[in-house]
Amino acid sequence: MKSSLPFLLAGLLAGLAAGCSKNPAPSPFFGAYQFPDGRVITVSSSEGKSLRFSDMESGRSQRLYPSGSAGSYHSGAGWATEAPVNLRVRFEPGASGTKLMWNETGSIAQTAVKLPLRVRTATFHSGAIDLFAKLVLPEGDGPFPAVVLVHGSEKDAATVLYDEPYRYAAHGLAVLVFDKRGTGKSGGEYGQDFDQLAGDVLAGVAWVRRQPLIDPGRIGLAGYSQGGWVAPLAASRSQGAVKFVLVEFGMAEPPAQEERWEVRNALRAKGFGEEEQRRANAIVDATQEILRSHLASGWDRLDALADKDADQPWIDVIKERGGLTGSLLKYPHWALRAYNNHNPQLTASWFYDPQPVLAHLDVPMLWLIAGQDAEAPNEVTIERLRQLHQAGRPVEMVIFPTADHGLREFAIRNGKRVATRYVPGYFRMEWEWMARQARAL
Repeated sequence: MKSSLPFLLAGLLAGLAAGCSKNPAPSPFFGAYQFPDGRVITVSSSEGKSLRFSDMESGRSQRLYPSGSAGSYHSGAGWATEAPVNLRVRFEPGASGTKLMWNETGSIAQTAVKLPLRVRTATFHSGAIDLFAKLVLPEGDGPFPAVVLVHGSEKDAATVLYDEPYRYAAHGLAVLVFDKRGTGKSGGEYGQDFDQLAGDVLAGVAWVRRQPLIDPGRIGLAGYSQGGWVAPLAASRSQGAVKFVLVEFGMAEPPAQEERWEVRNALRAKGFGEEEQRRANAIVDATQEILRSHLASGWDRLDALADKDADQPWIDVIKERGGLTGSLLKYPHWALRAYNNHNPQLTASWFYDPQPVLAHLDVPMLWLIAGQDAEAPNEVTIERLRQLHQAGRPVEMVIFPTADHGLREFAIRNGKRVATRYVPGYFRMEWEWMARQARAL
């Protein structure tokens, strides 16, 4: 679970309450586009005023930078490279729909047509909280099977940044995406309480089941990263309303264990050996003792360990990495307690173990695992999923051996991983599996 503690603490220390992050405005160019050969790409938001396209077959994905004139963009040959320019595109809205003029270096210019997916915005209620949502409908009259998206731990507005609604709807699945509480246009406080988040998902399921073009008997969930904990939990409480669950780059062990493996792997990546890892593990133990006490006790043990190794370079690696352990080492006690007082639910599920839920959940599940996931180390997850499958549970798993978190392939540049594209075939596997589950109902 990618902790937001460092980011919220930075804001708290600056005298600002934790709030919603700024997000780009929705663009009329967002959607799915089809080329004459049948190839489909999605266009969604990226940083600032830029866009991002993703190719549904090859996994190629590039940032599109504004070129000056309205509707014109350019890109370099890379995940987020502006120059040298190898691609120029222009969006041309018209009475019959938007066209995408595609001019790539060394290739014949092409025109793609925006698919006529229908986008509706709405607000639904989860308890006393209003959650802002977007429903994307495929072509046709319905009723359609539907998928409710379950967020990762990010603070961004999912209704703006997620491209999954377009790629799933392009293949016949209606999709509900909503801004997580405390983000985008949704109310409430941002947090990471899985019980609370599962309740929000179920409120979304209840809302989408009432929509006239939706088949209420064919509803599934798709959870990403942190959503790998929340989606199965929500399904287990849905009283049969959720029929299938897709999990991508999630984990089947407690978030506290993820933190432990991430610290270990960060040290291994920097060349530190077993002794340094053992001492770092003792620091992780101390930070988790503090968390179990809701920041009330355990500080003396952490301070003693940190003071003993204060001059060791490996402890700087932990601080630079951030996360829960790095934050408890970096920030003063008073700031951490103030943070906890402001939002005591943010790490409420740090010790949540999903195994009992997974062992009893009867709906089909597909887990897509990144074989080289640096953010969510998954050795234990893979073994647990194998055991569930062998025990006859309806659990499938596909491991993409070259993928990092997000199911992105990467290159090493200046000692860091840099995304290059999504794993080829990954997008097709998503929608084909969910469509197959929906057809079987």
